[in-house]
Amino acid sequence: MIPVDAIPPLTRTTLREQAYRLIRQMIIAGRLAPGASLSERAIGDQLGVSRAPIKDALLRLEREGFVVSRSDGRYVKELDRQAILQMYEVRERLEVLAAQLAAAAITPPKAAFLAEGLAEYRAACEAQNLEAFATADVAIHTAIWEQAENPYLLNALSCIAAPTFMRVSDCARFADEHWTTPLSEHEAIIAAISRGDVAAAGQAMEGHVRHALARSLRASAGMPGDAPAGSDP
Repeated sequence: MIPVDAIPPLTRTTLREQAYRLIRQMIIAGRLAPGASLSERAIGDQLGVSRAPIKDALLRLEREGFVVSRSDGRYVKELDRQAILQMYEVRERLEVLAAQLAAAAITPPKAAFLAEGLAEYRAACEAQNLEAFATADVAIHTAIWEQAENPYLLNALSCIAAPTFMRVSDCARFADEHWTTPLSEHEAIIAAISRGDVAAAGQAMEGHVRHALARSLRASAGMPGDAPAGSDP
């Protein structure tokens, strides 16, 4: 069930898209935990809409790897260690390519857009606002994917890499004193892309994703310690 205080008003014009974005955001922000039940009827009643747009949204999220169907309904997907390893194996290669392509195609407006996203990310880290951090984190990566200007790569990342962001909230809960680590990683990625340095952009993204995998595995295993807060998968 979606927390009632997390529900913004929906308009009738784009119900499917708004329902999709809302449920996806709740999953990424950790407000819908792995294994949570997703009832079309219950969610539709909460949002004041019919089951049709909710069903479409859940089907889309299922295709993207956020939701899984079982005999008794749909649930937020739970990622085990093997799934995390396999997804990151693909994500690393795809995100490195996206960063390289984004650097090769950089323009002043694109660089400005990335800078704005980084500013929001930095503000969330400084405030240690977990939900704002998760939102800004995903926004930065999505912007890089889009700026790569390859629709096939964007589709692959949306389906394979995006679900790994379900761990963002888990990682950030372990140690609340080290928000600067993921921030510095994102700063390095965006700096390289913004100056059009293809090689450096790829290297920065590669290091970030590898560190994120380690953090995600620690979070998945329930092991606190040196997993930095705000560490995104």
